[in-house]
Amino acid sequence: MANEDRIDGYANALFEVARVEGSIAEVEDELFRFARTLESNDELRSVLTDEAVPVARRQGVVEDLLGTKASPVTVNLVGFVVGDIT
Repeated sequence: MANEDRIDGYANALFEVARVEGSIAEVEDELFRFARTLESNDELRSVLTDEAVPVARRQGVVEDLLGTKASPVTVNLVGFVVGDIT
């Protein structure tokens, strides 16, 4: 249960950052587009969900893919999710 509490806490914190910045709609759109990309790209999905791939590499892929194209909130949220796959 502690892991779920940590995830919920992080998600709530990022939601609050997006709310304060007025970027909830932007983050929602970016997450939707990322999910579509993930659904349509087997290789990307495999790398980001494979526990054998080091966390730093998975997060690096996210940073390379989204770093300059998405808001920092989106990049951090996706990086957190792919880093917490176990």
